[in-house]
Amino acid sequence: MNDNLGKRIAVVIPCYRSKLQILGVLAEIGAEVWRVYVIDDACPEGTGKYVEEEGKDSRIRVIFHEFNRGVGGAVITGYLAAIEDGADVVLVLGSKDSSNSVRMKEVAENLGVKAH
Repeated sequence: MNDNLGKRIAVVIPCYRSKLQILGVLAEIGAEVWRVYVIDDACPEGTGKYVEEEGKDSRIRVIFHEFNRGVGGAVITGYLAAIEDGADVVLVLGSKDSSNSVRMKEVAENLGVKAH
């Protein structure tokens, strides 16, 4: 029996000019997270493409915006994708700050979610 039933945590990471930091942020995401949505908000650095090429985590799904929609638009895109895929909880992380992953682990613990 899956103890995490009804507790699939997804993470949305809006990206714009964060190519240098994104892999570090992704590396800090723990096993309690079910899926990760990297939203490339028409990033001129090609952050999304970089994640597709260098990110080795099968939980990652990269979504590209054709034009910049801003952080809010990128977050909405991520929320919609996560909900469509069956996420129960959706968290947003900054693409340049890996320290957010500590708070994410606390949320997972409070929900009783164990590593997938």
